[in-house]
Amino acid sequence: MRIDIHTHLFPEAIRNNRNAWFAGEPAFKLLYDSPKSRMSGAEELIQVMDEQGIDRSVVFGFPWISLETARRNNDYIIKSVNRHSDRLIGFCCMDPGQPGAENEVLRCLIYSVRPFACRCMNSFSSCHKTGFAEQSEWMVALNTLYLQLIEHLDCNGWSGNLIDLIWHLTVQPLDPEKSSRLLVKNRPIRTLVIPPEYRGRISPVIQELWGIISPAVSGNYPP
Repeated sequence: MRIDIHTHLFPEAIRNNRNAWFAGEPAFKLLYDSPKSRMSGAEELIQVMDEQGIDRSVVFGFPWISLETARRNNDYIIKSVNRHSDRLIGFCCMDPGQPGAENEVLRCLIYSVRPFACRCMNSFSSCHKTGFAEQSEWMVALNTLYLQLIEHLDCNGWSGNLIDLIWHLTVQPLDPEKSSRLLVKNRPIRTLVIPPEYRGRISPVIQELWGIISPAVSGNYPP
């Protein structure tokens, strides 16, 4: 798999009239004042990815000083990732030093394509007010099971530094029969971390989930 890990996307309104967005945005003007500095939307990016053999791209807007513009650009990223969820990985972007930037970060945390570690979080109270989540012990045990089984899906893969993984994915394919100087071979999980008091209650969940994921992990069943 080939992944482009740094790609800026802009909505049509900004691409078609970049000069109107220079005021108060010196970094944006510095990079895009020249007409030779190309700006891309999601559809153009997908086309280039197909032409160049890129499987997925990490996409984001720009560290805008104006939070209104950052919000507009982040909205475009959200829509683009929803439309091309199999090709694009979205990141939130703004100038973190601006007053109110934390609110935009919190807003972007509700991306419909956010990781499962975010999706499985819930709280009896507002995390924004308390600074932490309040969860039942049962929900923590259940979500821990989900996360362990998601990790187990890659039991036949490799782990290591992201740059080294990208190198092997794009330049030098890994030989599954040989060891790697840069990466560590994953191993099947041999046990599930479940508190004793919940093992009986969670057992039917494990059986049902295993029926779903077992074809992907070649029968490596965590006892």
